[in-house]
Amino acid sequence: MLPANPVTTMIQGNAFLSHIHATDGIYMMLRAFEDTDIVHVEGDVNPVRDIEIITDELRMKDIETVTKALEKDKRVSVCVNRRPRGGG
Repeated sequence: MLPANPVTTMIQGNAFLSHIHATDGIYMMLRAFEDTDIVHVEGDVNPVRDIEIITDELRMKDIETVTKALEKDKRVSVCVNRRPRGGG
């Protein structure tokens, strides 16, 4: 579970999300029970909040990945369009 704290999320989340990026699929299992022997990173059990945190993090990483790919494609496109065209 990724904590909602932005600093902690940035540190732990980047490593977590880089591993997720290399997978073919994701299986999510959320805790929906109280147990005093198991500490929840957010302090209390709330599966709705937890799934929102996870999906928000995944969505932000997807947007970052797509944005980088679009920027790269744009740079390549500009390079290709600037090449002199040979006359036949």
